[in-house]
Amino acid sequence: MTTQNSFGGDCRCNDRSGSRGPDIIYVPSPAILREAFTIFNLAIEYARIQPRISRRRLVDWVYDRIIACEAVVIDHDGIEIDLLRVDVDGIFGDDYSASWAGDFLAGRVRPRRLAASPRIAARIKLLWIALAAHDPAAAKSVLN
Repeated sequence: MTTQNSFGGDCRCNDRSGSRGPDIIYVPSPAILREAFTIFNLAIEYARIQPRISRRRLVDWVYDRIIACEAVVIDHDGIEIDLLRVDVDGIFGDDYSASWAGDFLAGRVRPRRLAASPRIAARIKLLWIALAAHDPAAAKSVLN
C-alpha cells in the first residue's frame, strides 16, 4: 500500500485524542524540507520552544524527542522510518562546537537566501520529525 502525503500535499500529523503526540507522522519530501522558507519557519518554531534550546543542547533535544516518539513515521516515499535505528549523532556529525546548530537557530533572525544543500537534508528532516513528535501543529505550520 502506498501512502500519499496530504495537508498541503506534503505532510500530515494525525493527533491522538487525549494524547500528546501524533499517531502517524508523514514526512515531507527532502526538496520541501530544504527550501529556505521551510528552514526559516523551522528555526522560528524551535525558538518558540520553552525552555529555550541552546545550540549545544539542540542535538540532545532532537535525540530525546526521536527516542520518546511513539508515532509511526512515514517517509515521503511511503516507507516507515524506524526511529530507534536512526544515528542522530552520525547525521549531525562531529560538530563539537555546535556551530551548525547555532547557525540553524540563528536562522530565525538571519534567514537563508538559498535552499540547504542535499548533504544536510537528513539534519533538517530529523529536526522536522522531532518537532512533529513534540508539537504536531508547529510542524504543520512550518510547511504553510
